[in-house]
Amino acid sequence: MWDPADAAEPPERWLRWAVAAAAVTTAVIVVALGTIAWMGVSPMLSAFAVPECTEHDRRLAEQLAASPVLTRLRPGLTRTGSYHAAPCEGDSDHSGIASAAVAADQSVTRDAVIAYYRGLLEDGGWSVAADGLAALVCADQRFDSQQVRFTLHGSNDSPQYQLEIAFEPDRRDLGCG
Repeated sequence: MWDPADAAEPPERWLRWAVAAAAVTTAVIVVALGTIAWMGVSPMLSAFAVPECTEHDRRLAEQLAASPVLTRLRPGLTRTGSYHAAPCEGDSDHSGIASAAVAADQSVTRDAVIAYYRGLLEDGGWSVAADGLAALVCADQRFDSQQVRFTLHGSNDSPQYQLEIAFEPDRRDLGCG
């Protein structure tokens, strides 16, 4: 039992001091770890930030949607859909996009579709990339003062094809390389 005549302090006071010191230490550690975590996470979060659209971005998306590589169809192909958006709109995935979906009838082979779009691109002044890329055809061109990328996607077991012209916001170039 504690004797008030004893010069030592009561044990409860030391216990309160120890608890307070532990609480302050824990708070400092939590704040420090939170700051470190935020500094590591915030650059990753900026990748999800929606870019601001400029009038140029909106206008470019509309102009690309009217491009002959998206609007002209080879006989035997049927347009099944189209879409365009500036980098800040809809599900544009933070890039500007103009796209069209087409379906080939049974008389049109995959090689014929590839040859048609490759020829259309070359005739339109596009630089067609070498084969072996992820897309069936990839090409780029300077359009309204920035480089844009065209891709043709399709699979071996489907007559469906996706045509897409993409561009980066803020006039950054985007090519096949």
